[in-house]
Amino acid sequence: MPEVVHPFDGIPVTLRPCPPWCTEGQHFADDEVIYADHGYHHYGTEVEVPTSYTFGGMTDGPQTIIRAVLKSWTHPLDADPGLALIELNLGTAAQRTDLNAEITPAVARALLDLAATAEPDGPRQAHRADRTTLPDGRTSRKEGSAAVARRVSDEELLAGALHARIERWLEQEGVFAVLGFGEMELAGELDWEPGAGPVYLRRLDDGQVWRADITVTARPAEPGEAGAR
Repeated sequence: MPEVVHPFDGIPVTLRPCPPWCTEGQHFADDEVIYADHGYHHYGTEVEVPTSYTFGGMTDGPQTIIRAVLKSWTHPLDADPGLALIELNLGTAAQRTDLNAEITPAVARALLDLAATAEPDGPRQAHRADRTTLPDGRTSRKEGSAAVARRVSDEELLAGALHARIERWLEQEGVFAVLGFGEMELAGELDWEPGAGPVYLRRLDDGQVWRADITVTARPAEPGEAGAR
């Protein structure tokens, strides 16, 4: 039966059908405060892929596990499901981390091409990874297609992890109070570039949406800063 939600500031809304891969039986809790301009996620079944690498590169660290799940952001409430993305999370068997990334199906297909190239019969498949489809359906070889993924710097890695922690906190906190300002909640999907905001927050008293530009940068501390040497 379709899920019907009752926004605090609007009329009841019947949610559109989920994608066939969505495993969410209910997207909103019965006592959840919902506004007319809210959105929601569809989630599929999470897959865990063990790797041969220790977490964080530590010699005696736990095994790194990659978790992958299909997700789709829907906004506004009565909209069709949005673009399906694949969320990847690096963690261990004992814990999840804030090291998340989202890729599109096109990127996933490129990864499959690379995986085919790496198989024992890879040379016969290698041509697939360096071709692109033209608008008329023909394929064309890409110039300089043998690209190697660049590892992000330590500064970028730390800034990205801190941003992910802020995002996770805002999503899990729900409604939080700012003394002298009012109760706030996340007003929409966080979709920032690494190291930069913005974040949109709604004040519950008057429904006013506020934009907060949050920029996180990181660098090694100078000698003398917080005991650094």
